[in-house]
Amino acid sequence: MSGTGRPGAHPGGAARDSGAGELPLVGSAGLVDEGIVAADAVARAGSDPGPARRRRHPRLTVVAAGFVVALALAAALAPVIAPGDPDPVLTPAVLAEARQGPSWAHPFGTDQLGRDQLTRVLY
Repeated sequence: MSGTGRPGAHPGGAARDSGAGELPLVGSAGLVDEGIVAADAVARAGSDPGPARRRRHPRLTVVAAGFVVALALAAALAPVIAPGDPDPVLTPAVLAEARQGPSWAHPFGTDQLGRDQLTRVLY
């Protein structure tokens, strides 16, 4: 045993006993055994998919981005696209158009109060 009083201490402090289950430390820099590092590098050599494989589904990303852009454009152009007022005053003329199916005047049809569904979706 050396003069430090610790079991397993070495005379220059160059290496110390790391205990059960730990990697041995070498020197004050804390480097691990080179054999362990080399074996770990060999084991992981085939596991890196590379930059092309990291982007899993680039087509799906483009489609999703296109969908988001289309929704943003539809929201921005709602006054141009939508055929009417999103919350019209319920007059007899509006109520007469209640529950109509899709047509050129109302592409999504109308609800039970005669309001245009496309206009309500866009707004």
